[in-house]
Amino acid sequence: MFQLSEAQKKFFDTFGYLVLKGLFSKEAQLISDAFDRTMAQHNNDAIDWNHRAHGNESRIFMAQFIDRDEYLSSLLDDERILGIYKGLLGDDFNYRGSDANIFQCSTCWHSDTYGALLKYRNVKLAFYLEPLTEKTGCFRVLPGSQHFGDKFSNKLQSFLNKGDSLFDDLGLRDDEIPAQIIPTEPG
Repeated sequence: MFQLSEAQKKFFDTFGYLVLKGLFSKEAQLISDAFDRTMAQHNNDAIDWNHRAHGNESRIFMAQFIDRDEYLSSLLDDERILGIYKGLLGDDFNYRGSDANIFQCSTCWHSDTYGALLKYRNVKLAFYLEPLTEKTGCFRVLPGSQHFGDKFSNKLQSFLNKGDSLFDDLGLRDDEIPAQIIPTEPG
């Protein structure tokens, strides 16, 4: 069984994220093909959503995504996925759902807590299916922002409640917000 190290668990507890490069590198093409196939088969369920968090540009998403494909749903039982969840949540955890996204835009910092039951610890896994850099929309995190209820997290959340931007209050464009920038490669 895949296991997170104690250092990885402490890192997650402190900073709110983990990067596990190459963990699914052998399956990257299979996952990408299943993504494309599922989006094509269920394209009537895809939602083209324009929102301030994405610069009011197009973002296509589909809810309950992996449940629509036998291969993708089998990943829920993969020892690596189970090892991540068990390492961060313990043996008694619940899977709550999945979504798929096609970003044709940038995204500003936002709290990814929509629909989350915040009285419980939540973990979200993301697979990036194409290479992304700082200039092309790679993943960005604000370490420590996951600590709901503390002063830093509350202050960030108060900015979001005003409209998903720190520009009006701090003069920062979305791409200028101090963040950990995480370039991605498939797998």
